[in-house]
Amino acid sequence: MSKYIYSFLNLVLRRGSFVVLTFILGNLVTPDELGLFLAHMMIIQYGTIFFNLEIHTGVIKFLGDFKVMKDKNLFFSSGLILIFILGIVAITFFSFSSRSISFILKLPTLQYYFLFPPLILFFLISNYLSAVLKNELMFNKIFLVLLISNSLLIAVVYVVVRYGFGLYGIIIALYLSYISSVIGTYYFVLKYVKIEFSSDIIPLVKKLIKFSFMIYLGTTLMVLDNYIDIFFINYFMRKENLAIYNYAIIFGFVLISIGDSVSSVTYPKMIKLYSVNDLSAINILYSKSIDFTFFIVSTLSLFMLINIDYVILFLLPEYYLKVKELLLPLIIGISLFATISSVGTILTAKGKPQIALLGLAPAVVLNIILNIMLIPRIGAIGAAIATSSSFMLRAIIGFIINKIMIGMNYNFSRIFLGFSVFVGFLLLEYFIIENLLVKYVFFISYLILSFMLFIYKNRLTFLKSS
Repeated sequence: MSKYIYSFLNLVLRRGSFVVLTFILGNLVTPDELGLFLAHMMIIQYGTIFFNLEIHTGVIKFLGDFKVMKDKNLFFSSGLILIFILGIVAITFFSFSSRSISFILKLPTLQYYFLFPPLILFFLISNYLSAVLKNELMFNKIFLVLLISNSLLIAVVYVVVRYGFGLYGIIIALYLSYISSVIGTYYFVLKYVKIEFSSDIIPLVKKLIKFSFMIYLGTTLMVLDNYIDIFFINYFMRKENLAIYNYAIIFGFVLISIGDSVSSVTYPKMIKLYSVNDLSAINILYSKSIDFTFFIVSTLSLFMLINIDYVILFLLPEYYLKVKELLLPLIIGISLFATISSVGTILTAKGKPQIALLGLAPAVVLNIILNIMLIPRIGAIGAAIATSSSFMLRAIIGFIINKIMIGMNYNFSRIFLGFSVFVGFLLLEYFIIENLLVKYVFFISYLILSFMLFIYKNRLTFLKSS
């Protein structure tokens, strides 16, 4: 159970640094200035999407297969070389494409632009080294590194913004945080692998690229689907609208982090179970992961929506209460998607990552079409509807693929019954019930009902055995 907790905390910290950063900035700068910073951060976001090749995922898949330390070191070194090359290519690309990209991102000036691409390299290296620790199930070590680097980021940003250094100060804080993350992670990695070179490294590089590339195609589509709405908001609307929508996405992605944290632990377990062809144990792990994740995500979603006004006013100026109207449609799609995300790596664990493209491609197309159609007409709420619809489509296709193509024997009627009840409670709370006490009564009712449906009847053994 501790690995699940640390995995979730790592995801919270990894995304949390950016979340806390934007909350600090939301109180210290104008929405337009925050939007400008978020537009620049898309350079790092899309740089890591397109230039990572999912080498870190391939390392988790293969690193445990090597029993001889020399082979393990060579495989680790081959991945590190690839990551470094990809980072340099990313920096070169963004530097030579500065005018085109600044036009697409609607950046008013190139004053800060060239300081962002080098951060892509540090992010890629840190992510790769963290994957090595994940392979060893050292989630507590990753947590420690993230805690230090993120604390450094938040502390420096608060000081530099308060003393008027503006975006330059924020960039300095980002560099300090990213570099400290690389140094800290590498320190722990050295206990398990070391950098080593020989002529045998070339076939290992080829093997890593061949496997990782198929995952990369699927993951690239997935991340694009997650963040394409931010791009269209930035393109069609003013920078302050980007700031508002960013907070809605942050609240929504807290829920996705729950599914991802479960997936981080189930992935190496599923690899081991597939290696011994224990299909019964895989089915049990699959079912328990879905039940547990939906229970947590749905109850937390309902609780979040009930209290969102108080949370926003506690963290941000009153101006950002507009976030609430975006959060409802987002939660509906995200809750179902976060559930399937808890077992989202099962295709990769089975060695068939290319199958995931069947669900991702139509979802991305739907997301792009709906964003283009809805944002110019109804604004940011259109982006929320588009993203939620895409997430729901991905979840439904994911359930179908796992049932038909890899034979997961899960009782899907239970999840869709639970989801229907959950949506009904959400709509009641948002549109009809106004009294806070009555809202809490409905929340407790849903909590009991969901517990009976997904956790009761020995399903708590999942938590104990984990």
